[in-house]
Order: sequence, then C-alpha cells, then structure tokens
Amino acid sequence: MEATTGRIIHYKLTEDDCRRIKGNRNGLIVTSHTSEGNTPQAGDVVPAIVVRVWSPGALNAQAFLDGNDSLWLMSIVQGDANGQWQWPMIKL
Repeated sequence: MEATTGRIIHYKLTEDDCRRIKGNRNGLIVTSHTSEGNTPQAGDVVPAIVVRVWSPGALNAQAFLDGNDSLWLMSIVQGDANGQWQWPMIKL
C-alpha cells in the first residue's frame, strides 16, 4: 500500500506524546478549549489520518485520541516502534 493524503493509519504513542497530551489536558498548554479524555500510555495505538506525505515512509498526520482532542504528528516514519505508524490490521 502507498501512503496518500486522507488514508487512515495506526500510530503508536511515545512517552513525549503522552506528556504533550497530558499537558494540554491539564491546561499547561494554552488552547481555546478544555481537553479531556482517558489517560494515554506510551505504546497505545491510536488512529490517525494522513495529511501530508513527505516520502513513501515519512508523513504528517492528525491522531485521534480517546477524548475530545487530537495530536499533530510531524515527519513520522513507518515501523512498529513507539512514535511510528503502521497500516491497520484487517481481521477476517
């Protein structure tokens, strides 16, 4: 499969991602609304939509969290480690 704008991928959260999410939800990062949701953990897999492809494996995406907020992901690469993306697994 080829990564293209609008496709859904799975992203594995890092410790830094979790700190950013928690900081936003605790009001440490100024936003125009209050964010809330379940506590993220490093290694959690969340859905994301591809918004820009830089190369076949590197892209920007918007991740959807288990709450009323999202996470901007920049220049992430394909792989199975935290901080990387994969294609969703299809269960038959």
